[in-house]
Amino acid sequence: YPRAAGKGRPEQYMPPEVAAVVAADGGVPASILTRVKLTAISDAAPRRRAGGWPVVLFSTGYGVERQLYTGLVQDLASHGYVVAAIDHPHDAGIVSFPDGHTVSIGTVGDSPNAVADALTVRIADTRYVLDALRRLDRGTRTGAFSGMFDLDHVGMFGHSLGGATAAATMLIDRRLDAGLDMDGLLFGKVGVTGLEKPFMLFSADPGFRRNPNLAQFWGHLKGHRYAVDFAGAAHL
Repeated sequence: YPRAAGKGRPEQYMPPEVAAVVAADGGVPASILTRVKLTAISDAAPRRRAGGWPVVLFSTGYGVERQLYTGLVQDLASHGYVVAAIDHPHDAGIVSFPDGHTVSIGTVGDSPNAVADALTVRIADTRYVLDALRRLDRGTRTGAFSGMFDLDHVGMFGHSLGGATAAATMLIDRRLDAGLDMDGLLFGKVGVTGLEKPFMLFSADPGFRRNPNLAQFWGHLKGHRYAVDFAGAAHL
């Protein structure tokens, strides 16, 4: 979120437990990740704005930790958005909670219906986060985030299954006003019904028109629709 002026402690890129798992998966020393410095400040006082800041939710790719998308989230915040990046326990390889305990992916990722089950949980996670933001915004005047959010202007974007989560949640929750899918296939009802609100597709090669799943969804979008193909890009 946009912060008030003043010094503070730089936020760490990722907790040590998360760094160890991500580094092992990538075949690099964990120290490479723990040494990364961010321009974000930990526990910074929020910068106030009349009417609050527009809000954007973010959902990761399946099995991916939210910290790996820090660059995207930090950049959006620098342009005047409050960004809520969602951890999905038992979906991401590892999630570290504020009290220090961690949750690993366990056996959920190996089930035949793992992705479909994960999408159902992600929709519930997203709606929970929307509820939590409203509680924070309506908190007492002494609350750090009281009056900070413009919850009449809420968007959501995500990568891969996170993009599918954005679309699927928009179909059933009116609180989301716009969405963006970064190279994610659509699942469930939304793929054939489309959406009436603004939606955008980011697609890697060979482009959204050559992907039957995305092309069908595109044809059912009834609101403002946008698409960008990134030549030479791959899914990750």
